[in-house]
Amino acid sequence: MSDVAAPHQVTFDQVKASLKEQVQKQEAPEALQARLHQFQDAVAGSGSLDKIPADLGIIPAAGSLDAKGMTPDGIPAPIPGSIALRQSIIQHIFEQSKDAQPSVIQGPDGAAFALLVDDVHPGASRSFNDVREQVLQGWKADQQLHSANVKATSFFTDAKKATLAKALNGKPEEGLMQHGLTLSRLHPAGSFPKNVMEGAFSLKVGETGMYQTQEAFWLLNVVGEKPALASDEQTLHHNIEGQSLEAMQADIAQTLDANLMKAVPPSHINVKLYNQVIQSVSPDANGGAQ
Repeated sequence: MSDVAAPHQVTFDQVKASLKEQVQKQEAPEALQARLHQFQDAVAGSGSLDKIPADLGIIPAAGSLDAKGMTPDGIPAPIPGSIALRQSIIQHIFEQSKDAQPSVIQGPDGAAFALLVDDVHPGASRSFNDVREQVLQGWKADQQLHSANVKATSFFTDAKKATLAKALNGKPEEGLMQHGLTLSRLHPAGSFPKNVMEGAFSLKVGETGMYQTQEAFWLLNVVGEKPALASDEQTLHHNIEGQSLEAMQADIAQTLDANLMKAVPPSHINVKLYNQVIQSVSPDANGGAQ
């Protein structure tokens, strides 16, 4: 140790940002686990996946696709999420048997999903003339994506040595660059993919990040930070408080359930009274248990 700092007082405003970050890091995993348990319970009680509560934040999707994730029309199936999550979902679709009981599957990036395969169409050979246009369009798309990857990687390498603006200076792509954009967790920009938004908040001021979506590559350079509005601070505080309460309520129900099943045989449980107790600590009970 080369230095010792004397005890000193700091104001709330001085530590507000770091406290908020600590709370977010501590509460986020618990809130996510609580939501995951609710999702698992909902899936276990629904053989058709059509009764999953809408307030769990689940994005439903249905349709037909092949092992490459393409629809019968030859376009990518609209599967939500990152590229890694999309690939995981497609892989599990073709590993699951028809009409098999759905279950919750842990995906990449902390995501979770459930699948129901209700029909399987055997593959059939088609003549090249029948698929010529699809093959041509697929080949063109692959070439365009590869070319974009090469260019974006080159710009990204140059940007790390200086800035993104200097890396694009004088290049044809300079006209595509957008300046002065403000990103906010509470007010996400609709034109920005989720992984790009998440990547932006992991960058330090002056850093450049490169992110891939299904159709393109994004380069993002953070030039500064702005303090949150007072109204946004209140909203964030309210959201964190709600997530904490929901996680605590879910933990109470799960802990009670686990301990009761260990101590008392199921046949000795007053189911009606037990359900009343569980309902009393449910997040939906009268707007939330107190």
